[in-house]
This record gives sequence, C-alpha cells and structure tokens, in this order.
Amino acid sequence: MRVDWRNGNHIFYFYVLIGSIFGAVQARCTGLHPDEAYYYQFSQTLDWGYFDHPPMIALLIRAGGRMNR
Repeated sequence: MRVDWRNGNHIFYFYVLIGSIFGAVQARCTGLHPDEAYYYQFSQTLDWGYFDHPPMIALLIRAGGRMNR
C-alpha cells in the first residue's frame, strides 16, 4: 500500500499504528477482568446452550484463545 504524503493520510495511519501498539501492550500487561474471566471459563466447557449466553459466543472465545497460543 502506498501512502500519499500530500493529503495527510499519513497522520491517520500513524495514529492507527500508535493505537494498535498501545492496545497490544495494554492487553499483554493487564490481567483478566472478572467478566472476561467468566466468559473464558464457560468457553472451556462447550455446550449447545447456556443459561444466559448463546453457544456461538463460547465457540468464538475458544477459537480466539486457540489463535493466541
């Protein structure tokens, strides 16, 4: 992808890059919030349905956890 330096798009890309780096560092350095831990916990035991969540949420969380390994 070529960046045209004349129209100011480089400022947008710079902020996107800085925001992505900041988000990655923050995600790596902070622990799980109780809500996040709850979702992670019920994604470890997949089932067809849960009392307060549809089953696809647990499946997506588990798939995201597998990509992280």
